[in-house]
Parts: sequence; structure tokens; C-alpha cells
Amino acid sequence: MHCGNAASFSFNSSADMINKVWKDSFSCSSRKNSLFECNQTTPLPPDHQTSTAYVNCSGNIEMRLMNGCWGKVRIHVEKKEGDMCADTWTEDKSVKLCEKLNCGMPIKAHNSPRDGDILFKSLHPTSRTTDLTQSIFVKNQDNDNSCNQKPAYVVCSEWRTMVPDKKACSGTVLVHWRQGPSAVSRENFSETEKEKLCQDMDCGGHQSTNESHPQTIEIDSFWNKRFSCGKNPGSIWECENKTTPSRKEPVFIECQKEPNVSLSQGCSGEVRIDGVPVCASNWDLSYAHKVCQEKLCGNAVFIKPKAPSKGSGNIYHVSCEKYHSIIGQCRRTKGKCDTNVVFITCSESVKFRTTEKHGGVLEVNYRDKWERVCPFNPSPVLVRKLCEVSKKENHSISKEDKQVNLETTLEFTDVTMDVKRAVKQRSCGNASPAEILCEGYVKLTPTPTSPSPPSPPSPTSPPPSTSIAPIIVGVGFLLVVIILISVLIRFCVKRARKSKVSSRMLPGKEVEFERGEYENVIDKDNEMEDISRGVRSEAELISEKDGQSVSFLPYEDIEADEARPLTFSGTTAPAARDINVHEDGVTYEEEDSQESYDDIGMIIETAQTTAEVHNSSQTTDDLNTAAPGLVERDEDYLEPDVDG
Repeated sequence: MHCGNAASFSFNSSADMINKVWKDSFSCSSRKNSLFECNQTTPLPPDHQTSTAYVNCSGNIEMRLMNGCWGKVRIHVEKKEGDMCADTWTEDKSVKLCEKLNCGMPIKAHNSPRDGDILFKSLHPTSRTTDLTQSIFVKNQDNDNSCNQKPAYVVCSEWRTMVPDKKACSGTVLVHWRQGPSAVSRENFSETEKEKLCQDMDCGGHQSTNESHPQTIEIDSFWNKRFSCGKNPGSIWECENKTTPSRKEPVFIECQKEPNVSLSQGCSGEVRIDGVPVCASNWDLSYAHKVCQEKLCGNAVFIKPKAPSKGSGNIYHVSCEKYHSIIGQCRRTKGKCDTNVVFITCSESVKFRTTEKHGGVLEVNYRDKWERVCPFNPSPVLVRKLCEVSKKENHSISKEDKQVNLETTLEFTDVTMDVKRAVKQRSCGNASPAEILCEGYVKLTPTPTSPSPPSPPSPTSPPPSTSIAPIIVGVGFLLVVIILISVLIRFCVKRARKSKVSSRMLPGKEVEFERGEYENVIDKDNEMEDISRGVRSEAELISEKDGQSVSFLPYEDIEADEARPLTFSGTTAPAARDINVHEDGVTYEEEDSQESYDDIGMIIETAQTTAEVHNSSQTTDDLNTAAPGLVERDEDYLEPDVDG
């Protein structure tokens, strides 16, 4: 029963019995640890139904809540005190405990601690049990750690706690309860009570000073009970009595140590209390705000659990209530942490920059990396604020335009808000990143208008760097233009040479200089058009004398359909023919032996050709003989004899 030793025992008459007598009887020795280990006595003695046994134990069982009317369920037995496991704790047990402590009814707890020194695994009251101390208690085994992070926790409606007003371990003592804060009267609140309160707040002992402390807060009400501690009280609330104080002067307390709350990187990093990391299992954003505000670093903008520092060992578990103004006032206990430690970023550590000088894409650094911001529509006032804070950082030299998922937004409640506190971790997908334009912004891309002369660099700013890439591209483009011009000039020269050679040929003669051979005459109509266009003026000179033109044909491969006399439309004397006429009417040309074409043009311009007509038939041999009026040349053209 965990009640110590038997101080005395007796037998009572069955007339005083309320319940039936248990029919089993036991015979025990001092070496047995439990009644159920003793031997049963059989047969039962004859007077077993006429009397019952009563035992008075040396010890007792006490149950309380750690902070008076709220906190972990604490059980004190056999000079030991520990917590109760929450696995078997029920709402009915909370009701009975709150009533036993005169603390009203149980209410819902906001935050339950995740650490405890478990002494009992469970307790089992009967249906008639009104006092939980009369229950059967099952002790927790030393090697059973299953309940170490699940202590039973109860908050009664008449809960109350005592803390200083502004700091963790010094200040005006206030009692916080369901109706708000009330000051504690200094009446009868001596050094003994102050020492106990400092111990309850884990602030060491009380530090006695003779200094007077002016009242720094406005007090609306006082706690209606005084405090007077006896010997070794469990908490300051065990010192409370029902006497109402008459003095309306508050108690000021100053303990020996104040908890040191720090961040590993100034206004960001790992949260530590007295150099010990804090477990992230019971941490939320309101706790982080308390840390940042206590360190004068603004508000928290980012929380992330991280692996604990090397060799951290047991770390703090922190649980805060709404009335705790700083993290040092919150309840804290050391223990094993199954999760990572707390890492936070305060607004004063947030940095802004732009991708260009005096503007561009806005970037923010609050998670140990630079990242772009979701688009937003800031007012001119907020833009000026963003420009001011971004000037403190060098603009980004990265020109990367790769679209990534944006995970940061800026949320402004009003124009007077600190832009650093507007940073929120909230994704907007693949949206275009936000841009700002500050005073003096110059777009880097070239514009069609003539550029204004660059302003001279300031003495403190470094000279602008010149990129070599545009020079290389320009030189390459110039070389390509020069090559194209050279090719075009050569092409034009060749065309001019060919045109000059063609102009020296007789009109109407189609000649191709290809593989050193003459090609067949294919199209007679084209030849007629060439003759009518190019030879008409010369033919008219010839027709002034005899009205007959001279037709020219190649020597080889004459088609049958082309074996007709070729005459101009203006000829009227069919008998007037060239001396080289075949018997079927076809006229042939012979080459002159001269070496140059230049004589052709001179002969046409200065002389007229006389054609002799022979009406008599000639033999084939006559056709192969050169006419007296023509001179044979090496070239493919016949030239009229100008001697006649």
C-alpha cells in the first residue's frame, strides 16, 4: 500500500462491521513483500466471522498539483515524490482531485508537458472511493520508460500561479488566475516566502537588497490571502492561508539568477536557455515571438527544427502560458528530446537585395539562402522602404532567369509596417518574381534612342567592367561582311567580262563555249526572234542594195524541219540569194581566217556587203569552196569581204 510500516493493529467486533468479512486468511513472515505472497491459512479459525483486523501505518500518501490548482499530478509516498503516468488517468480522477484541493472543477489544459519523473504507473479507485489517496497504486518499474514523456496534467478552474511582472526572476509579484492578475500584498511576505518563491521559479535563492523599488505597473486588485510558510513546504501555495491582508502594497522580489536566453547567430539560430538547446516538440510561433522580442530582434518570421548541436545531451522542454511575457517565465524541465531542437529567424536578421543596381528582381534572405519573392502590389511608401533596406546589400550579379517555385511572400498590414516583419513562408508556385524600381534605376538592355553620355563614376565606386563578348561578335560580323563583298565583286567582274565578250559577237548567233564544241541549234523560233531583234538594223543596210539578207547557220547537225530558207519579212526578191546556196535552198556560212572579233563591228559600221546571186545550180563541191567575196576565219563567224 506504500504506507510505510505497521505502527499498530487491532481487532474489532463484527458488530461494527460494515462490509462482509473476507473469507481468506494469511500467515506472513517479515520477509514477504506483499500480502499475496503469504501463505493462506486453512482451515479458517472458528471466530473469523466475529472480528476484523485494523492496521495503522507509519506513512501516508499525498496527492497535489504541482502549481497549486494546476500542473502535473504529484504523489508523495515513503519520502519520495514523483509524477503519475497519464495512460490510466481519467476525467473522473481530475474531478475528484480538483474537489479535494478546493480548486473548483477541471478545465481543458492548453499545453501539456512532455517530460516527467514517473513514480507510479497507475492507480485504481473503487466505486466507493472519494479520496484518490485510498486507491490501489501500482509503482512504475525502474526499467520502464514508456511513460516518461506522458505525465498526468490537470488544470482546475481556480488555477493560480505566481510570477514577476516583467522579468523571469525579478519584479513585482503577481498572481495570475482566471479573473486576471492580482498583486500579492507585502504584509507578512518575509524572506522565507521570497526564498521559496525563487526556488519554485527555478531562479536560485532570494537576493536581499536594501534598495527601494518604485512601483512600475498600475495595480487594479490585490490577492485576497496572505502567505506564511512553515517547514519545508512543497510550493509557495502550501504557505497560503485564509487571512485577508490589510496592506495594499505589492511585494517586489529579486532572485539570484536570471535565465539567459540566446540565439546562436545573433538574431537567428538555435534557441538556448543557459546554453542548453530547447526541444521542438512543444514549440510554436508565439514562443518564438517571445524570444525575438526579448533579444530586441523584432518578431519571428521563420521556425525550423534542426539537428541538435554535438554533445547537447538532455535539453529543455518549455511550456508557456498566455500570461508569460518572456520565455524565461515559462515552465522548463530537462529531458530527452525525440525530435530536433528549435531554430528560428527574427525579422531583424532578414536581408533584402535586388538583381540590378537601384532595382530589378527583389530577393530576400531569411533561411540562410537568397530567394525570390512572390509578386505583390506595394504602395509607393513601401517601395521606398524596400529600396532603403536593399541598399544595405550589394545587388546580385546573377542574371539567371530560370523560373522556380517561389516559397516566400510579403504580407503588409499597413504602410507603417516594418518590411522585414512582412516576410512569410508561403508558396505561390511558378509566378513571376516581384520587381521594384528605385530612384536612379537604369535598365541594362539597349534602347533605340541615342544613349546619353555616361556620368563620371564616383571616386568611391570601382570603374565599370567592359565585356569582351560584344567585341568578338562585332569582329566576326565584320569579317563575314568583307567576305560577302569580295565574293560579290568577283561575281560582278566575271559578269562584266562575259558581257564584253558577248557584245563582240555577231547578232543573232547563239554560241556556247562549253567543252570546246558547238552545240545544236534547237529552237528556230528563238533564232528568228534574235535575228529580228538584233540583226534588223544591219539587215536593213544590206537590203538597201539588193533587198536580200544573209542567213547564218552552223555547219553540223541541221534538223530537217529547219532546212528552209531563212528570210526577213521585208524581202521581196526570192531570187536574190547568197552565193553559197544548196540545191534545196539552204544557205551556209564559212569562217573568216581573222583572229579578232573587233573587225566585225568595224565592217558593219563602215561598209555595206555586196551579195552576188547565182541562179544556176551548183554541185556539192561548189558549196564546199569558199565564195570569192568571203574570207575564212578561225572563229565561228563569217565576215563580209570589204575589199569589193
